[in-house]
Amino acid sequence: MKANEVSKLTDLPISTLRFYERKQLIPKQFISRVGDRYR
Repeated sequence: MKANEVSKLTDLPISTLRFYERKQLIPKQFISRVGDRYR
């Protein structure tokens, strides 16, 4: 899923999802990158 899809499903802003990712609150297994642009 793209960040905007997760944002809509969870009612969290994308900035919050990025913050959680930087603080490593989202396990790496749930974050994958496709190419250079998508996670």
